[in-house]
Amino acid sequence: KQDSAFAWLKNSLEGLDLNARVQAYYDLYKLEEGLHRDREASDFLRLHVVHRDSLDRSQREDFLERLRGIEAYQQQRSKARTAELKLAREKIWFYRVVATSMLLIIILMVKQYKVQKKKKQLEANIQQEKQKLTEALLEQQKAEYRLLQEQEEREKLKISKLELTVEYYKQLNAITVPILLKSQN
Repeated sequence: KQDSAFAWLKNSLEGLDLNARVQAYYDLYKLEEGLHRDREASDFLRLHVVHRDSLDRSQREDFLERLRGIEAYQQQRSKARTAELKLAREKIWFYRVVATSMLLIIILMVKQYKVQKKKKQLEANIQQEKQKLTEALLEQQKAEYRLLQEQEEREKLKISKLELTVEYYKQLNAITVPILLKSQN
């Protein structure tokens, strides 16, 4: 019965997972050792050690794989953080450029407004100066016209005086010439 139980146990070991198989080989070793079958106990102990080493190696590999996974995750996370920081810096740079552009546009608009205002003021001043100049020219022309009129009147007076003088001398000649002619005759 024991041999058939051992045979059944040995055959069922192949379907077990590695942990259960390691424990089963250890239990079989203890049973064989208890039955004082040292050769079979030694075989089960060796199988137990081989499978335990395999289990340890598998666990170590799983652990290393998990560790690599954690490192990969941390690298990805670091890359993601770096990308987020870069994106944040780019956004900040973009917003700074936009803010600077807006400020520059506002400054240019204010300058343009001031230039336009000054231009209008200068144009108004030029218009006033033109108007004053025109008024001064008009006054000058009026003064020149008055002067010309006065000169004309003086000329008329002179002419009139000369005409009177001529008329006087004509009359004087008209009176004195016949007298002179009579006295010479």
